[in-house]
Amino acid sequence: MHFDKQLNFKKLKQKSFYRFLIAGGLNTTLTIIIFQLLLFFLDKEVSYLISWGTGLLILTIYYPEKVFRKHDSNLMDKLLIGSIYITTFFFGKFLLGFFDGIDIIPQYSIFIVIFITMILNYILIKSALRV
Repeated sequence: MHFDKQLNFKKLKQKSFYRFLIAGGLNTTLTIIIFQLLLFFLDKEVSYLISWGTGLLILTIYYPEKVFRKHDSNLMDKLLIGSIYITTFFFGKFLLGFFDGIDIIPQYSIFIVIFITMILNYILIKSALRV
């Protein structure tokens, strides 16, 4: 069997959603590790704040050009992305509290929260950057 179109990474890299998933996956992995480690020392809200702050820094610096390929991105784009991410941070914080209220421990609920906020972030950021 001939696979002349095996995994076409060049084509895959052209799709912003796939770049978002890959970059988001790496960013999310880092923030989950930070969150889980901080839970040994801090409460869930502070752990969530620090881990999302780290993710926010990565997101605002790299996402406009590297993920969404907006080469003319400027400070306003970065601030807009940051404000979207901060908004979803508070939504995620609300969700963490909600899940805690129905007895889902934060070590597990963080994955649900990340999934929901990831989709929300992609839709809002792509719309805001008009790419």
